[in-house]
Amino acid sequence: MVSHKLMLGTVMGVASLMGLAGAAAANELVDLGGGSGGQPVTPTELLLGMQKVSATSGGFDGDLSAHDRFGSSLAALGDVDGDGVDDLAVGAPFDDDGGGLSNSDVGAVWILLRHADGSVRESIKISASEGGWLPALNPGDGFGAAVAGLGDLDGDGVPDLAVGAPGDDDGGANQQADLGAVYILLLQPDGQVKSFRKLSQTTGDLGAGLSSGDGFGSALAAPGDMGADGLTELVVGAPFDDAAGEDAGAVWILDLAADGSVDATTRIDGQQAALAELEAGDWFGWSVTGLSDFDQDGDVDLAVGAIGDDDGGANALSNRGAVWILFLDPLGGVDHAAKLSSQAGGAELELDDTDYFGSSVAWIGGEANRLAVGARFDDDGALNVGAVYLLELDLDGSVQWSVKFSATQGDFPGPLAAVDNFGTALAAVGDVGGNAFGDLAIGAPGDEDAGGPDNSGAVWELFLNEPDALSIGDGPGAATGTTIRFKALGTSGGAGESFALDLTVQGGPPGSAGVLVLGPPTPGLPVLGQILIPAPDLVVGLVLDGNGALDMHVELPGGSIAPGFVGQVWFSDEHAPGGFSASSAFTLPFGWVVPGIPGPSGNVEDMLTP
Repeated sequence: MVSHKLMLGTVMGVASLMGLAGAAAANELVDLGGGSGGQPVTPTELLLGMQKVSATSGGFDGDLSAHDRFGSSLAALGDVDGDGVDDLAVGAPFDDDGGGLSNSDVGAVWILLRHADGSVRESIKISASEGGWLPALNPGDGFGAAVAGLGDLDGDGVPDLAVGAPGDDDGGANQQADLGAVYILLLQPDGQVKSFRKLSQTTGDLGAGLSSGDGFGSALAAPGDMGADGLTELVVGAPFDDAAGEDAGAVWILDLAADGSVDATTRIDGQQAALAELEAGDWFGWSVTGLSDFDQDGDVDLAVGAIGDDDGGANALSNRGAVWILFLDPLGGVDHAAKLSSQAGGAELELDDTDYFGSSVAWIGGEANRLAVGARFDDDGALNVGAVYLLELDLDGSVQWSVKFSATQGDFPGPLAAVDNFGTALAAVGDVGGNAFGDLAIGAPGDEDAGGPDNSGAVWELFLNEPDALSIGDGPGAATGTTIRFKALGTSGGAGESFALDLTVQGGPPGSAGVLVLGPPTPGLPVLGQILIPAPDLVVGLVLDGNGALDMHVELPGGSIAPGFVGQVWFSDEHAPGGFSASSAFTLPFGWVVPGIPGPSGNVEDMLTP
């Protein structure tokens, strides 16, 4: 790699800048040592707002008690009461209704009928003694440890609900057998239970070979009709299953009929070749979510948490955690898999021992392929505060971009406190914020608002935006549909530290020469209305291939890039005004990178002048 240094005057014109495209060959670094240019366009904030629901906030008027751990599970239900606002199910598996003792942990689920801002209009409790049903729930069942919206399973126009009870003892030798069970609840418009069916070792035509301690029902997801056979599939986690090793874990896929009975089952565990890496104590199946047809092969895919995974840890009890992306075949088996951890999947995540990354997973989807992952025992700010990672995935399951929400990262205003276990549960809740981007509900079951009961729990709802939304110029005839992606591979450019990034371009002007300019934000010359020129310290020469594409690795010297730097891409383009196409200036997402720690990645799409 060759480096050049050029001194510029006080103003850099467009022609001068584009002239550098010829002087700097592809992959060649040009150090400009200063200069002046345009005010960058700052990406739209990722977090637009939020709503907290707890014993003392968000309009919730339910009777929470100490240690109920409201927020241990979450599910978007759809519009239960027909008011045009989607509603939410929240698990409280340590609720004591019907148990007779303050620590009986029978469990409960709350149906939250909501206002458009995410606050609660009305709450309905479903437990051993409430909800319009008469279940045989017992102490220790943990009813509500997992929940999943089933859509309108029975066709009556009202969304229905699956609830996990991993401490259920059906088929076991004693009251501590914990084989686990799932309840299928068919709901009424008022949120009460119309009818139900229990699926366990002894009831509901499950036909599964459950064993003591499996914890079947610890996680639930309902991806829809995965087999295109008219049946709704329910994915069930059994993280303490021993088939592939003690507590290695397993996942079941159940085909549900309209009455909630089981038509067929498929089992996924470490005995399948694609998951041969699973080990004893991984707790695969602790969380699960559907990914729709993520890789566009016609089959619905899954993400599964394995919080006991030890990648990057010092020993077999590190429990840093991992998430597996399962690419399924038409029969529900695993065709191949990708692992995300501190050492796999390009995630480059800053995980510590006992973070339990994979505590929860939720597919937000959209064009950005966003997956949210909880790490409930993360220690940012204090012990076991918890954290949530928002990941953008490539089609092979690798991580292209990430940001972390915690007490100290992601500009999350909180507040969060020790042992909140923020990120224990996650649910994609649609576009509550009303800006066309999916939003996210996050459980913090250890939360105890001032004046509220200890560990009564809470739910945070985050209204999200596209983090790299940029203004686009209006120059006629320039290149359109261009996608530009950046992936940070190094640190944030501290003294003496090297920095690297990958740059890919698709859909640009074929065969065009261009430049990537990087530098601090400085007010200056606007070009083509909303397109602006940054003040470059560094210029990297680019040459697109005959298809207008580029895939390049850039290494920059230590200290050359600082937090807050902005960037812009320029290409020669004979069809554009002035003979060039340019992106808006954008703030590089490197401020999220912790010095000395491998960085996340960011992307900016459709940036060239239309």
